[in-house]
Parts: sequence; structure tokens; C-alpha cells
Amino acid sequence: KPLEEIKAWDIQQWITERRKLGRAPATIEYCVNRLRAALNRAVEWEFIDSHNLSSVKLIKQDNTRIRYLSKEEEKRLLDTLE
Repeated sequence: KPLEEIKAWDIQQWITERRKLGRAPATIEYCVNRLRAALNRAVEWEFIDSHNLSSVKLIKQDNTRIRYLSKEEEKRLLDTLE
């Protein structure tokens, strides 16, 4: 599609398709952010007047990582607690 024809609906549909294919939310978000950056640059360089990707809803991500103590850290913790 030409740049000026890309709408938020198109991107939302693309996101839905990628989710059905099992793509990771972080991968989808990365791609959408790259497209947003390209469209921002197109606006800056006056190839297009504007874009409305700000209305695109991205998938909420839980990037929480569980970190376990090493044996050394566990020992130091227990020594400190005594």
C-alpha cells in the first residue's frame, strides 16, 4: 500500500493475524514501532501529512523475570539473617 493509505485499522488487522500465527508480543510490538518510526519520518520529510498509528492498541506484555539466588548469594543471605 502507498504510505498515505496505511490506516490504524490495517495495522490492527496485521497484529491480529500475527497473534494467530503465534508471534511473540514483543516481536509484534517491535515491528509496529519500526513502522511508526518510518511513518514519523515520512511526515517529517513531507511525504505524507500525518498518520494515526497512535490509536493502534498493542498487546500488554509481562516482561517480569524471576531471578533465583546463586548458592553464594543464598549463603550470604542466610549468614546475614543469623
